[in-house]
Amino acid sequence: MAAYPEVTYRYPTVNDSNVTELRPQIILDWSEDIELTQFQNASTRNQLLTIIDEVTKTSYSTDYVEYQAVNRRLVLQVATDLQVGTTYRVFLKALVLGSAGRKSKNEYSWTFSLAQTALPYVVLTNPPDVSIQSVFPSLTWEASAFTVSAMAYEVQLDDLPTFQSVDYTATTTGTAITPAGVFNSATTYYWRVRTYADPGTSIGPWSPISSFYFGDSAVAHSTSKIAWEDSDSFGVKSTSFKNGLTHQSTMPNVTLYFTSTPASNYSTSLEVVKLNQVPRNDSSTAYDETTVTGSWTLNGTALTFTFGESIAENTRYELRVNSTMENTLGLTLGEDYNYYWSGKYNPYYVGLRTIRARLMASEQQVPDDLINYYIYLASLEAKARVYGYAQLIQGLVYAYDTLKESVVRDTPNLHSFGALKWVEAATVYKLTGAILIEELRNVGRSRTLGDYSEALTKDFLAAIQEAQKQAKEEMVQYENYLTPSSVSMGVTKNSGWSDLQHLWDPSLGDAVGGHNAPF
Repeated sequence: MAAYPEVTYRYPTVNDSNVTELRPQIILDWSEDIELTQFQNASTRNQLLTIIDEVTKTSYSTDYVEYQAVNRRLVLQVATDLQVGTTYRVFLKALVLGSAGRKSKNEYSWTFSLAQTALPYVVLTNPPDVSIQSVFPSLTWEASAFTVSAMAYEVQLDDLPTFQSVDYTATTTGTAITPAGVFNSATTYYWRVRTYADPGTSIGPWSPISSFYFGDSAVAHSTSKIAWEDSDSFGVKSTSFKNGLTHQSTMPNVTLYFTSTPASNYSTSLEVVKLNQVPRNDSSTAYDETTVTGSWTLNGTALTFTFGESIAENTRYELRVNSTMENTLGLTLGEDYNYYWSGKYNPYYVGLRTIRARLMASEQQVPDDLINYYIYLASLEAKARVYGYAQLIQGLVYAYDTLKESVVRDTPNLHSFGALKWVEAATVYKLTGAILIEELRNVGRSRTLGDYSEALTKDFLAAIQEAQKQAKEEMVQYENYLTPSSVSMGVTKNSGWSDLQHLWDPSLGDAVGGHNAPF
């Protein structure tokens, strides 16, 4: 059951001494996943979180850095230099939207101080991270403006990311240096830079570590900087999103991480398309596949897609990577990669988890996208039947020939208990029917599901038939209750319902204030 998103960890806090970055990161760990667009968008981000000088009341904005899904960590960074020796207050407002539709209840406020020794935060600019350098490169960086005189930079270079035995170290007052010495070919080198006002004192923080490969026989690993792969391989190593995401309210962060750098013509091998999944007959082009607008950006071995449009309801999206894509050495992928996700289904009267619990099936056996689609079909059928736009045909297939898009768009939602239970039963009925049709041909055979094999016996099909029969009986049982209702159920949230004019979907959680209802 979804809960309200609240902060479980924050940095910096009043207890963090010696914050030395002029543009420190603001780190927030959340108890639940949050909706990223509210922090990726500058306007909404600066409404939710502000940083104010405690004395002058000057406010400072932040930039979005990243969201680490594994620990629900949101990372922002102050956009302009703060003043040393100054105390700042961070305000985080309530009503931060979680990905499940619920909003935080608590407002947070805390202070932190910038140490007197704070120095510019150094950003490494060249050579690019995880790049190949056939000639040993010059190292360049940049830092924000600073008023302390005699500021210098310390540079370290080593063939180990731990810098346990530094191969090269130097200081300079400029922002570039060409390392002197003899360096081994076919070797990965790591480098970092920090700043100080006077040698040995007021030392600033080290920059993030960057790496490059000196030689021609290998390419950099896209994420670890430690493991390096042979140049005779090229493939998609990982993605920034889970393949098969369904019922999404926003577009996912789409980044592909390759094992080596794609060639400059990468866009010719990439395609993002969408397809409407709404049953309809009022448009001859309703089921035509169309291209999603947006643009690709290459950063090292990572390709990121920036969407030029918002996600649409009742729509399936697919990202296709063609096998002919090449890397900078002319090697091709050799296989196609396909990824998909879908927008929210509307209407949507029952949660995915409810149906999965009834089926007792894993996502590998029955994908989320399939369940969501049949929930949608059953919900649409319920809505249409109440208003007389479609008739039920006994069996697996339902007729939608007279159903118009206006039914979905214009008719009121159904709020009754009967609607919930009828849709639940109808969804199971449709799914079990689809499973029977698919599996009848496989009786007596074994199918591989994940890491194990399962024999499809007559008993297995009999159990599916029994589940379908039970679902059909439930549909008949709740047929008389399949009516619209403008009055809420009038029971407590603890019993699984809300007083917000809609049913509380256990898989999505309550929508605070009546917004973001599950249908």
